[in-house]
Amino acid sequence: MSSDLDERIAAAFADGVTSADVISLILEAEGAALASGKSAEHARERALDPTLTATAVVQARREIEDSAFRRERLQTGSVATTG
Repeated sequence: MSSDLDERIAAAFADGVTSADVISLILEAEGAALASGKSAEHARERALDPTLTATAVVQARREIEDSAFRRERLQTGSVATTG
């Protein structure tokens, strides 16, 4: 996750944050979560390509894990800001 978005999600739990700021942040986090999901799926498709070298497969699998984690973290942050 971009550290700026990560920091803004964490700051959304502080006093003084407006509901408009939270709504904007939720929308941004949801968009970033969708993009991360697409990135994970694209990396999965690459990793399953039988013509890929072993090194490229390792890189693609790492990207799958990183993108999936980012998606889950953004979704969790988005839900937590609504509670």
